[in-house]
Amino acid sequence: VSTILPKNDEANRLIGDVLILDKVLSLEFFILLYHLKQCSLIQDKEFMRDWEKFLFTRDFHGKYYRLRYTDNFEDLFFQISKSEIESKPIQDILNKFITNGFRQDTMDEGNLPKTVTNYIKEHEVDILKNAFYWWNEKMVYILYKYERYQNANLEQLREIMKKGRSVEHILPQAWEWDWIGETNSNNISEKGKEFHKEIDSIINGLGNLLLLTGSENSSEKNKHPKLKEYAVCTGGTYTEHNKNRSKWEDYKEWKNLINDRGGKVYEFLIGFIN
Repeated sequence: VSTILPKNDEANRLIGDVLILDKVLSLEFFILLYHLKQCSLIQDKEFMRDWEKFLFTRDFHGKYYRLRYTDNFEDLFFQISKSEIESKPIQDILNKFITNGFRQDTMDEGNLPKTVTNYIKEHEVDILKNAFYWWNEKMVYILYKYERYQNANLEQLREIMKKGRSVEHILPQAWEWDWIGETNSNNISEKGKEFHKEIDSIINGLGNLLLLTGSENSSEKNKHPKLKEYAVCTGGTYTEHNKNRSKWEDYKEWKNLINDRGGKVYEFLIGFIN
């Protein structure tokens, strides 16, 4: 498997993606397919997209307590192991779990994708305003996939994920009062206080988050966004920000910049599930 996977990943990048999403479960799945002499499925982009979708959605809801202890991958893998004997295509077995989840009786209309879509729509505010603290691992993965969709450099993105990714706030949480023209922090105007409240309500939102290595995140520290130049990756949000840092000059645009990107990533998330 360690020989086959890297070679196959060059042709089907979803292989590396699902290892980023869940290394343990994906390796178990790949080893099972290897023993069943079904390695061709690993090269099938549609099949791997289904596996990715299932990994991402299977525990992304609030339908039952302690999700990881309620999942039943043993049953999924057992059914797959009997697929040849019972003449059931592995794709059909996986699709059944993708549709039903592990506990169909608890799903909205018995459907896992619908359940997760409903859950995301119900928590749209949490995602757009507090993604840094809300389902952090899911948000990290969707940021990774969004940057892939935006044609960020894949190898550089993978390096970020392998080197211990860190979540950057484009507008730092500890932004300075003088950036908005308030020079005396002990005597902030009412307008300044209102602006602070407004910005702080979205500063942890999806639109203000970017994946960096820990070292690059530390080097950026609490710089003004107009001074940040992301060197760890090219393409996607990284290049767009570097080319258009002047957009952050006017503090009145901060809200629009964060909300605009947040809306785009949110729409990508909905599409990713469906």
